Amino acid sequence: MKTTIIFLVLSFIPYWTGAQSIQKISGKVLGEDGSPTDGYNVVLLSPQDSTLYKGDFFLDPDFFIETNQLPVLMKVTSFGFRDTLFLVSSNIEELAEIRLASQSYTLNEVVVKASLPMFSMKTDRITLNVEGTALSESGSAMDVLQKAARVRIEESGVSVLGVGNAMIVVDGRELPASQSLGMLSSSEIRKVDIIINPSSKYDAKGKAVIEITTKKAKRDGFGAEVTSRMSKGTYWNPYMGTEISAKTDKVSFYGFYAYSTGKNLITESYVRNYTNETPPLYGLVDIESINRTIGNHRVRLSGDYGLSDKHKVGLQLSGQFLNGNNSKKETSRTYGSVDIHLPPISELASLQEIPFKRNFLTGTVYYFYQLSPTGMSLNSVLDRSRYDTRLNALIHETGNSTVITKQNDVKTTIDIASLKVDASILLPKGYRLETGVKYSNMHNRSNTLFSTGGAILRDIDYDYKEHIGAFYFLLSNRFGKIDAELGARMEVSDNYATTDVVVQDTTQWNIFPSATLNWNIAKDWDVNFSYAMKISRPTFQDLNPAIDYVDSITYFQGNPDLAPEIRHALTLKLSYLKIMSLGVSYTRKNNLLAWYVEQDPMNPVLTRITQKNIDKSDVLSVDAVLPYQNRWVSGYLSTGLIYTISNDRISGVVNLKQPMWYAYSGFDFTLPYGFKANANIRYFTKGLENVFYFDPVFRMDIGIRKSFSGDKLTAGIIWNDMFRTDDMNTYTTINNRYIGYHYYYDRQLVNFSLTYRFNSQKSKYQSRSSINEESKRIKNL
Repeated sequence: MKTTIIFLVLSFIPYWTGAQSIQKISGKVLGEDGSPTDGYNVVLLSPQDSTLYKGDFFLDPDFFIETNQLPVLMKVTSFGFRDTLFLVSSNIEELAEIRLASQSYTLNEVVVKASLPMFSMKTDRITLNVEGTALSESGSAMDVLQKAARVRIEESGVSVLGVGNAMIVVDGRELPASQSLGMLSSSEIRKVDIIINPSSKYDAKGKAVIEITTKKAKRDGFGAEVTSRMSKGTYWNPYMGTEISAKTDKVSFYGFYAYSTGKNLITESYVRNYTNETPPLYGLVDIESINRTIGNHRVRLSGDYGLSDKHKVGLQLSGQFLNGNNSKKETSRTYGSVDIHLPPISELASLQEIPFKRNFLTGTVYYFYQLSPTGMSLNSVLDRSRYDTRLNALIHETGNSTVITKQNDVKTTIDIASLKVDASILLPKGYRLETGVKYSNMHNRSNTLFSTGGAILRDIDYDYKEHIGAFYFLLSNRFGKIDAELGARMEVSDNYATTDVVVQDTTQWNIFPSATLNWNIAKDWDVNFSYAMKISRPTFQDLNPAIDYVDSITYFQGNPDLAPEIRHALTLKLSYLKIMSLGVSYTRKNNLLAWYVEQDPMNPVLTRITQKNIDKSDVLSVDAVLPYQNRWVSGYLSTGLIYTISNDRISGVVNLKQPMWYAYSGFDFTLPYGFKANANIRYFTKGLENVFYFDPVFRMDIGIRKSFSGDKLTAGIIWNDMFRTDDMNTYTTINNRYIGYHYYYDRQLVNFSLTYRFNSQKSKYQSRSSINEESKRIKNL
């Protein structure tokens, strides 16, 4: 009730402050290669005598400026780029993407003292600025996401509270396995965008989208950077990385290479209470794993070439090559009752040595065309990726005074090819059309070979092919104070899978609509409404019916009969200055994908872990985002309440309910003597996801850093999960059977890092504003 009252009060505040009859001009300004500039000015001039009427300076690519005079001349200036001037009439309030043409300058020395905010927010996303902030010293991309609002890291992947599993996109390419984020260094990342309710422009399978943008050459000249990092958790883990960049008027190049080794501790425990079954069983499983990365090599090379002011081509190659070994110690006990003080019915102990190799290689070619700063643009991207994994598990199992040796070998190759073409077209009467097509072809081939004492028990080949064709459009315009966007995405998917025992052949057609309305109800105040329909298709591994051995009484098995999950999401948000917001959202999930732990139908002593579809789940949430920044502190608080209700007839889950409160905050402090400190805090109460409850979690990270030798050398220390409280404990009751799971990954780390920069690049960043001398001429400011 209190939350409702607060929301209603805030909704009427703008009217009390007094609305004005004004026009808003908005758009996006980028460099000619599509990367953000270091800052730019937007000034409005009189079309009669070019008198300066109004102006502002912007750091973010997206801008808006208000005026009560139309038509006006709009001038965009940024040091290192040519000035761009054009007429804005009453019919063109929302501009197409503006690309600035480069112009070379030579500066002897420029000293800029500015603090990049760690957090920023737009209508559809929350942004973490990693480059130039303490987040760049976090360790891996996983460590960065641990500090992101509403993001939750689990053993099964990355999810967003109240939404579900997130689609991870790195430089515009989907990452098939979120575990690969652990191999992406935080020093490679420029920014992270978290999109809670993505529009039709994004693949329909994204419940939420996490976009990771890596660095590239942005300034003329040559630059290099070397980073050395040592992390101490349970074990010491070294890291060494280097990057080089070079840029001229037409050519830019970026290269990155990193090498690391690692050793991490993982503990897991399972509880299974089947005492209401016949025969009654109560099982306890404890697992301790030491995951050693013997060698992890990551390389990325990218280059752009400007054919002209309107045409640009580019190429990127990236790869990751690692090998290691996973050592597991497992003890599994089965009792006839919940009294674990009695002797167990059975007890198994196993030692597993699992050497592994993982090789990922991706090649990308792209072409970009920009007719004019406000005209049509065309962007096409061709991708080809291969992911190879090899696991060779040697298992020594002891039970009933016998020792059994088993072998479980798994080989998987995933090939992905895709072609995507996007266009942005400015239409008459201020309409803007964004449209595009995409075709992707995925081929997953795997073999599972399981043997005991040299005798082959299972030899299963799995072959999965998926073809997806998509077309989308987004039509937008401004009607007075309302920005409207309507879109739809049409997808056809053809799936074909074969194993030794199963054949799957399906074709699906789907249309996924989306709509957004943004109402500027008063100066600095906006109300935003959005709707999107999405689909979540099962992963390759979830569909694979091959059995993955855990121990003699437990196994994983995919489910080829899984249906896609359909999601409808509605959000309503009130924002102030586009950085502070209060929102409410509702999500309905049908056929949602959920993990099941159940008794084997043929042998009740065995436990099968698989995925199934749940009938439905409803999620209602209220959230608030409160940023803060001054010359000493940059920070944010993201907090909210999420209420989840799940129902499933088959599993016996009826009206499963749970409210959850969460709070995420991050702060970057500027201290005396050039020191900078940071702190990130995360807490959420007991919650519900699908049919599993999870216990409260608290985590705090702190760090301090300082630059020397004119900012060429930076030294930093970060302590992640300083209280060692970031662990996962989940449980549920399915068909009168209780299942509990506890998982802890060695996240309590102290990172020591040193970064040295070799830089001969010419800065394009002259000052905060180029209109200082003309500010006295501005009218009506």
